[in-house]
Amino acid sequence: MPYKNKEDSIANKKRYYQEHKEHCKEFNRNYYEENKENILTKRNKYYKKNKGKILINNKQWKKDNPEYDKERYVKNREVILEKSNQYRKNNPEYIKKYSEDYRQKNEEQIKDYRQKNKERILENKRKWLKTDIGKAYNQRKDVIRRAKEREIINTLTSEEWLNILKEYDYKCVYCGCEFDEDTLPTKDHVIPISKGGDNTKDNVVPSCRSCNSKKGNRIFVNIK
Repeated sequence: MPYKNKEDSIANKKRYYQEHKEHCKEFNRNYYEENKENILTKRNKYYKKNKGKILINNKQWKKDNPEYDKERYVKNREVILEKSNQYRKNNPEYIKKYSEDYRQKNEEQIKDYRQKNKERILENKRKWLKTDIGKAYNQRKDVIRRAKEREIINTLTSEEWLNILKEYDYKCVYCGCEFDEDTLPTKDHVIPISKGGDNTKDNVVPSCRSCNSKKGNRIFVNIK
């Protein structure tokens, strides 16, 4: 039966499929099994040729149909996870390379984001540390630090600390700001205690609280 236009043809195909759904599915399954290799070859060839277009369309479709994708995952979660695990076992070298590339790319993006949003990140961190969760985090960190200090060489005296301040002219070793009532000095460990450093005069430099926080547990670096 000839169709007047493309829309009529598509509408009739849909109607036929709805009326003979089970038969169509069975026919498609059988046809796929009989021609699997040829079908996959054609699919791969088409995908390579139209990769950019396909990825854009898939991304847009997922954006327009978020519930369908979520529902499909929930319904087939076990099957999807099993296939994913099987693929990982069969392709360890590819997974390893992909993981390394992704980690490197992710680290670069995080580093770039932190550089561009340094002040905002510090301000958010200061606000977070004032919350109950932030205070509890600080308390846990202090407890862990004190426990580690008991295990290391801990010979720094008050006199030695004063001599260190004089040696650095009462200035932060990183940003060079002068210490006063508003900017108090803190003891910063060149080799952090968390990385095996000791609390001795040879491993301590004066730092303002801001620079000490930025440095974190890195070994002596220029933070300017």
